[in-house]
Amino acid sequence: MKHVFILLSLGIAYPTIAQDEALLAGMTAMRKADHTTAAMAFDKAVAEAPKSGKTWYYRAVNRMAMGDNEGALRDLDHLLVLEPLDVHAMLRRAEIHTVRGEVDQATADLYRVLGTQVNGPATEQALSELGRLAIIAHDLPTALGHYDRLVEIAPYNPMAWCDRGTARSIAHD
Repeated sequence: MKHVFILLSLGIAYPTIAQDEALLAGMTAMRKADHTTAAMAFDKAVAEAPKSGKTWYYRAVNRMAMGDNEGALRDLDHLLVLEPLDVHAMLRRAEIHTVRGEVDQATADLYRVLGTQVNGPATEQALSELGRLAIIAHDLPTALGHYDRLVEIAPYNPMAWCDRGTARSIAHD
């Protein structure tokens, strides 16, 4: 009976392992900055597991590294249809929107992160970026609000203190 259970477990796990091989190959190639090989592996991973958010996410990250922000944006949009609360996809999409000069869309994604998570690294990153965008827009009260909140939830983060100090010094000039 024990052997039957082990064989059944392997039968269930094997397709998952096979699907992950392409994803792992893509991640390995991406770490080596071999983005062309990574792109082929991620395309295969997406084809093998089209409902896996990880495959769409890493393909988007690789596309961003290749300068294909349009393709990355499509992948992240698709990922957010599959997993609407994926804060990493929201942060990456905000990054692309910022690069493209689409500040309103970037800001919307960053606020969406804040609405999804109260604390944590994604929240810290979103608050930091919202503060930076507010400074660029010469909206110092909003920037200070974001940085104050960042220092409140992440008092251990030296960049939070630095960014808030910079915003305060700008406000006083």
